[in-house]
Amino acid sequence: ADGIARDAKLHFMDLRVRSGGMSDPGAKRWFNSFYNEGNGANIANASWGRSGRTYSIHCANYDGALFDHSDVLMVASAGNSGDRELPSIKNPAECKNTVAGECLRPV
Repeated sequence: ADGIARDAKLHFMDLRVRSGGMSDPGAKRWFNSFYNEGNGANIANASWGRSGRTYSIHCANYDGALFDHSDVLMVASAGNSGDRELPSIKNPAECKNTVAGECLRPV
């Protein structure tokens, strides 16, 4: 069977660093990885989350890239703390041109 998304492709970018943490790739590098090198992906998941941060220069950079690529939809997890830490929405979910979702009661 061909399926509904027979020509779909999946792109993955590893954000780990040697110290065991994670590094924000920056808007230009991230967009280039899936949009240009990834053969024009139009939906991107940015669910890496940041603790304790609100709208920042990082969000502004992603918003600028999304403005320049109006055919891209960015989705993100709103955060990892549910209702235990308010405000619970962290960036990149706070980017202006992003669809974000969150579970208020983690299991």
